[in-house]
Amino acid sequence: MRQYLYGVDEKGRAVQGYELSNEEITVRFIDYGARLTDFIVRPLARNIVLGFPSLEGYLHDGASLGATVGRVANRIADACFTINGKTYSFSPNDGTHLLHSGAAGLGTALWHQGELPAEFSTAMDGADDSVCLTVTMSGEVDGFPGDAEVYMMAGLYGKELRLTYYYRTTEDSVVNITNHSYFNLNGTGDILDHEVRLYATHYAPFGRPQIPDGTVVTVKGSPFDFTAWQQIGRQLHRYKEALALYRGYDHHYVTQSLMMDMPCVMPDGTEQGIVADKILLIHENDEVKGSEEATHMLCGSFRTCDIMLTISSDAPGFQLYTGNWLDDAAGREAYGPYAGMCIEPQFIPNDVNLPAFRQSLTKKGRWYKRTIAYTVDTSMTE
Repeated sequence: MRQYLYGVDEKGRAVQGYELSNEEITVRFIDYGARLTDFIVRPLARNIVLGFPSLEGYLHDGASLGATVGRVANRIADACFTINGKTYSFSPNDGTHLLHSGAAGLGTALWHQGELPAEFSTAMDGADDSVCLTVTMSGEVDGFPGDAEVYMMAGLYGKELRLTYYYRTTEDSVVNITNHSYFNLNGTGDILDHEVRLYATHYAPFGRPQIPDGTVVTVKGSPFDFTAWQQIGRQLHRYKEALALYRGYDHHYVTQSLMMDMPCVMPDGTEQGIVADKILLIHENDEVKGSEEATHMLCGSFRTCDIMLTISSDAPGFQLYTGNWLDDAAGREAYGPYAGMCIEPQFIPNDVNLPAFRQSLTKKGRWYKRTIAYTVDTSMTE
């Protein structure tokens, strides 16, 4: 691992950069927001993530490029929730809702290099190169119950970048961490020629715009069906009217299921009522239990003519976002809509306010984790 001074923020604090490298991949992170700034596929000499040329861009970034987002990623409806009989309210930053935990979230915090607690010290055994970044979020600052102690381990394993987050809270609280990197496998231009396959047969439809209604719906026969390879540009054109409100995809998919008394809603609005047709949901926040490993599920893959990227996670679902609102973002080039695409493994948005979900709840003092893996394949060029 190579450490270097990346820049100085507006408070005069040094922001460090960290470079990890092996024969297949070079990646770079910065302290500010534990952000992934570069993901270079070495056989192609190509950077496949969006980013800014300097720290200033990240300090004024409204699109969370490369950021670790949380405590709670995505939206909390009406910017409030209740835990243990106490209601917590926030200043809305997305209409009436709270998005990515607001201005005091993990994506704008200054992390620093650290070491994992002793019980997790072997977490990156076998990595070709690795770094650990850590931060403690104060509940008095970000408004969430208790403080949150968070570690991110980033490691390279051949063609895979693996991010593992360990976290615990000092009070019963809520945590839903993800990484918000935008990928463009061409390294420039837009992602409209990318083909996408998602390993999910159900998604979470909205009640209000961007807020899931608490049901899970089959993707079959809908604009959200990527169970077979689909070119994203064709899908955006084909379903332009259906997706008009969002300019594209910004929707949550379910990758794991657990039999519960919740009906699966079909495209025609009917409910299938027998147990075998009842979907949902997923395990709760993954509590760390000794050396027990959570099951990783495939989320989705992007591919072009010479490269494929596959994203997997122990999260029960993920957000697909096609960069619909990247208007005039002054990154390494002048990014516009569809300049990059995200798969963000996480719990369902607003799950803290959905009684059938609430998977993001944490118990005081317990350790939890979230793992996200990005695997590249350039074998089609060999």
